[in-house]
Amino acid sequence: MKKIVSLTTLSLALPLVAFAQVGNLSPITTMLVAVGNLVSLAIPIGLGLLLLWLIWTAYEYMHDPAKHRGQLIAGVIAFFVVISIWGLVRFLQITFLGGTSSNTIPAPHFPTN
Repeated sequence: MKKIVSLTTLSLALPLVAFAQVGNLSPITTMLVAVGNLVSLAIPIGLGLLLLWLIWTAYEYMHDPAKHRGQLIAGVIAFFVVISIWGLVRFLQITFLGGTSSNTIPAPHFPTN
């Protein structure tokens, strides 16, 4: 019971600790923007690699259907899942982040009081 009470108290007090920092937060903002830019680059690259793997699997399926049927089905499902999630994230980004048309997600800002 003591663990539950202490964990609950800690989780409720954590936002107070997060907002207690005052000062220059530009290094954190710069890091968050850099990570966001890397993720924005990694998604199309990963999608391209997945498409190449899917094309290669389809080519191998033509030569040996029994061996590569499961891989082809898994590749098609993975491709459509990735495209769907990417589209959902873009839709939510445009809807809730002010209609940004770029691929980068704006960095969060912190209170300066």
